[in-house]
Amino acid sequence: SAQNKTTLDVDLNVEDKTLQISQSIQYQNTSTRVLDTIYLNDWAHSFSSKTTPLGIRFSEDYRRRFHFAKDEERGYTTIQHISTPNNTSLTWRRLEEHPDIIEVVLNKPLDPQEAYNIKLNYSVRLPDEKFTRYGYYDNGDFKLRYWYITPTVYNGEWQIYSHKNLDDQFIPKTDTFVTLTLPFHYKINSPLEILETNEGTNSG
Repeated sequence: SAQNKTTLDVDLNVEDKTLQISQSIQYQNTSTRVLDTIYLNDWAHSFSSKTTPLGIRFSEDYRRRFHFAKDEERGYTTIQHISTPNNTSLTWRRLEEHPDIIEVVLNKPLDPQEAYNIKLNYSVRLPDEKFTRYGYYDNGDFKLRYWYITPTVYNGEWQIYSHKNLDDQFIPKTDTFVTLTLPFHYKINSPLEILETNEGTNSG
């Protein structure tokens, strides 16, 4: 069992190529310092423009297809709400040089070894797989990676890294639970343990 926990309820909209996500994050301060902000990785948003660190990296690699892609092909995250469990809104912003990193201002200090709970509601427009082989495919399949928001590591300082299609995310150990709702004819393949599968009667 990890010190951090995240729970996600996810709906896949095949036609819009989007994920609608309701998420809770329990973040534990394992440092010896009091924290008044938390940073989150939103690597799905790294595809949102040509000027993100990922977009710049693609330009340096002469990947013209990303530079000339339509906006709806690149993908992005739209955040509706970030709050405490009792729905107190929290102030947040994207970092100017790292638009795929979110700074969340806590409404009370987070003492060492204490945990703080955050609720998020957001949607992810998935990118075309032609950029990284993850996203949506022309045949209707989806292959997902770095598609949901995760905590950032704090070990005396925040370890802030943008998605550049280089390495795996550097995140604290987290117990992750996902409930995924998808059309009737879709099946899940995942390295995560699948605890239960329920099939409804709606084929839409």
